[in-house]
Amino acid sequence: MLTGGPLLSALETIPPIQLGVRFWRVVTTSSLLGLVHDADGQLSVTRIHPDLLFAGGAGRSGGRYTPIDGPDTLYLASSERVANAEWRAGFLALFPGADLPPKTVFSAQVYLSRVLDLSTDETQRTLDTNSAEPAQPWKARKRSSHTRTRVSLF
Repeated sequence: MLTGGPLLSALETIPPIQLGVRFWRVVTTSSLLGLVHDADGQLSVTRIHPDLLFAGGAGRSGGRYTPIDGPDTLYLASSERVANAEWRAGFLALFPGADLPPKTVFSAQVYLSRVLDLSTDETQRTLDTNSAEPAQPWKARKRSSHTRTRVSLF
């Protein structure tokens, strides 16, 4: 895949497409609701109206295409199966060997007016990539430079 200036130049030559489709998302329920233990040790919900489309998580811990401390990025999947697989992989990358916590699964009908279609041979050639590269396994977190903290999941 191209990077830097050559990538920016190549992107200017690729016409965007429009897309209207249903996408899926899986979120750990405790983070969605902002669950915390109160002074008595009881669970309390801190978000009465959770933001289902919160996009700040990837920048905090890294994501497939978002570096740690990167921009807000909303990740949605083309199917419920893919959303579950990505959520599971991301969770286990952060907490290897941990039991999976309760999750919330939902879908959204999305209409996008400017989408980069990476599925075409022409776009892949222009960006010096292929269909296998975006789907490769990823390890989003490089924890060596970050302090590990103990997190309680509900």
